[in-house]
Amino acid sequence: MTNSWFKKLLSFITAIIVFIAICILSLQINHFLPDYISFILFFASPLLLVLSIYIAYRLTKVLNATLTTWKIITLNILIISTLLTHLWMDQNFYPRGNESSLSLCGSSDEYDVYSPDKTKKAIVYLYSCGATTGYTTRIALANPNDKLTDTTQSSDIYAVDYAGIDKITWLNNHHMLIEHNQTREIFYWDNVHDGIKIDFRPIN
Repeated sequence: MTNSWFKKLLSFITAIIVFIAICILSLQINHFLPDYISFILFFASPLLLVLSIYIAYRLTKVLNATLTTWKIITLNILIISTLLTHLWMDQNFYPRGNESSLSLCGSSDEYDVYSPDKTKKAIVYLYSCGATTGYTTRIALANPNDKLTDTTQSSDIYAVDYAGIDKITWLNNHHMLIEHNQTREIFYWDNVHDGIKIDFRPIN
């Protein structure tokens, strides 16, 4: 009896995880739909929610009837691992503008600051994950011919909490100075990146 309830609980949890994954994918797909379709889906959302709950209920029944407890556990691990892997890859490997289907964030190129010998450049850009999160200003270190879409977030050297631009100065080909407003919150900075030394100086 205990094992039966445990299996039913696992089946229900699996259905919920699948439901969450579908919701995340649906939110991202919605960004690419025409406005009128998004408008229709918005008003149909209560019906879609009821339908989703019913699907989750049916999926729970199917899983409980067809899979063993260990297979359900394995399925949970696979689904969660896939979601976490995509989220991690989105932060490190997917190019800007080509984020994974799990990403709700976007980047926009602002301007480039080249090193004296033109072998490197700093790309200053804005990054946002929606209207409720606001903007951050970020700086990525890239090759001279790279666009922002050619880089990944692993090339970022600086991120600050506002939609503004700080002063960037190349002191030489391997040394950069970033002057930042000391009243702003800095989320991330890197003192050495790809052989380039980076100094930071607060300004009023």
